[in-house]
Amino acid sequence: QGLILNRPMDATSTDLGISGPPLQLIFGGDVEGLSDLASGFRDPAYFCVHLLEKFASVSNKITQGVYWMELKDAQKLVSQGRARAVDFFLVFGYCGWGSGQLQNELDRGDWKLASVDSRIIMQELRREMA
Repeated sequence: QGLILNRPMDATSTDLGISGPPLQLIFGGDVEGLSDLASGFRDPAYFCVHLLEKFASVSNKITQGVYWMELKDAQKLVSQGRARAVDFFLVFGYCGWGSGQLQNELDRGDWKLASVDSRIIMQELRREMA
């Protein structure tokens, strides 16, 4: 599994009828995402992604400095004033590959690999959305 983190959407969580503070939406992938939701699927996959080191112990690590937590936990932190809505992205859907599929795509040149600090990606994403 994987998440696409550089495809912001022009919508927030409240646009989808999700109660709580409006969180910026990101297209995370085609599996269990927004297209499934639009076709009546009622249990989409979504992840609250953040860069807040102070909540690392109550989050799941994606990569160095980038974490995800349950939506309800992020909403609770915002309602308690311990975080802001802009500290989180709501990533809808994910990418999935069958056995050997990703390696075949890499071998074909479908993907370009590069080493980069993940925090820079998220900072650039925030700047792009501002």
